[in-house]
Amino acid sequence: MGVGDGSKLERLELRLRTLNELARDLSEATTDYQRLLDLFTQRMGELVGEMCTIRYVSEDGNWLERIGSVWHPDPAIAELVLTTMQGNPIRVGDGIAGAVAATGRSRLVPVIEPATVAAVVEESRRATIEQLGIRSMMIVPLASYEAGIGVASLTRTDPDRPYTEEDLQLFEEAARHVT
Repeated sequence: MGVGDGSKLERLELRLRTLNELARDLSEATTDYQRLLDLFTQRMGELVGEMCTIRYVSEDGNWLERIGSVWHPDPAIAELVLTTMQGNPIRVGDGIAGAVAATGRSRLVPVIEPATVAAVVEESRRATIEQLGIRSMMIVPLASYEAGIGVASLTRTDPDRPYTEEDLQLFEEAARHVT
């Protein structure tokens, strides 16, 4: 069940439970940064969306290049996405992820139609988006002390369960906790 399903009280309970579980997990991993990122992507993927990824901004600030973490319930899909993302940097400012990295503003794309993928997704990710059948996505900035360090994204393939503003708010809040 996504955050947008069920009654308002159920959605609030899910949101609080998600943040509480994430806070507990993060407090246990405070010195192991890779474990912290892996826990974040897993929790967000399990509780909010199917797949969660993190990409870092390069040292020079011009590229989203290094992969921080990828989680999907199917390890083969996670490996496919990881392999596809490695070696495919995104210029900061280009496409949806690059725009989030450049502006520091989150982006919600509730419905991605197969015919409009090119309009919302950077070229290096289009084939993977189409292959996986992704139909909804959210991308949020990751910042530490006001400096952009990367982006996190959540995607879903179910066309009947698009992400909502409420889902985006939860994802933003969780991203602030992890950074």
